[in-house]
Amino acid sequence: MAQNPTRTVTGSIVYLGAMTERPRFHANDHSRDNLVLEKHTVTVEDARARAVPASLAREGFTLVPHRSAIADFRDPDEVMRHAPGELDTLLKSVSGADAVAMFGPAILRFGEASPEAGKLNNSQPARFSHIDSSDARSRGVAA
Repeated sequence: MAQNPTRTVTGSIVYLGAMTERPRFHANDHSRDNLVLEKHTVTVEDARARAVPASLAREGFTLVPHRSAIADFRDPDEVMRHAPGELDTLLKSVSGADAVAMFGPAILRFGEASPEAGKLNNSQPARFSHIDSSDARSRGVAA
């Protein structure tokens, strides 16, 4: 049995640096941001080429095949009809969780070359590693 060669690429990812003040990010008005951002060189591995697949228990993620019923991801009504149920079922089956909590609709982002870039709320590409959650939402309160 032939072994898969490790496939990697080196690139830069921007992370939040050390701060003495609370960081603030405003998706649609960067003049209000309070962030110390640091660029780090990282090596990213193509997990699809691994001889031993990634697992939730070991790597904290896994890759699973899934075919969505969503034909047009730019149609918010179609996404809302299918995505919550699909994701709930998929995440429960992969993780073994009894329940899944999802917050709000997904944010559709576009590259700068797209004619749709910036036309929707918060639709510019993310410029640093982050999690899309507010303090209130993290506490289980709608934000």
